[in-house]
Amino acid sequence: MTRFKKTLIMSKTLSLFMTLVILSGCTDFSPKPKAFPRILYPNKTYVPIASDCPYTFEIPAYSTLDPYAANPDACWHNLVYTPFDATLHLSYIPITGTKDLDSLSEDAYRMVFKPHMGRAEEIIE
Repeated sequence: MTRFKKTLIMSKTLSLFMTLVILSGCTDFSPKPKAFPRILYPNKTYVPIASDCPYTFEIPAYSTLDPYAANPDACWHNLVYTPFDATLHLSYIPITGTKDLDSLSEDAYRMVFKPHMGRAEEIIE
């Protein structure tokens, strides 16, 4: 046997031995059980809101309806769900025709995508 073949056999044997040592070190393995987030919802009770805007609805008793701070006169509100640390942003703008609807849908598109266009690379317009 040549010296090269001896070195090759020795290196393969050493790598096989190291692989067996590494794999045999995992003797106390136990798989983790599946975990699901647990959300405890409060009881379903609803409270009607009092607003100067031309709409009415009921909100959950565990939430609060706050006027939007930037424009308190408009019909813009934040529905704050305190137990879940969440906020639902509500806005009301009357629509009188198709032109208003097109303008508002374009505004909604800009409000959502403009901050993300500088960061995201794969948003297709």
